Amino acid sequence: LPDEPEVHYNLACSLALLGDADEAFRALRRAAELGYDDLAHLERDRDLDALRADPRFEVVRRAVGRCGS
Repeated sequence: LPDEPEVHYNLACSLALLGDADEAFRALRRAAELGYDDLAHLERDRDLDALRADPRFEVVRRAVGRCGS
């Protein structure tokens, strides 16, 4: 399901848990591009805790927030 934003979001969670931040952010950006818009879930999902201190997380957060507007 390459065009499903939730698939890319879940991939990002798995990659973050494995410690692959670069690929996790790539998957999160793709999820946002495809329309992932659950900002509340993104902000509280513990699977993404390893990414939160990275400046790229704020970029993704803003992109997801725009999708939900």
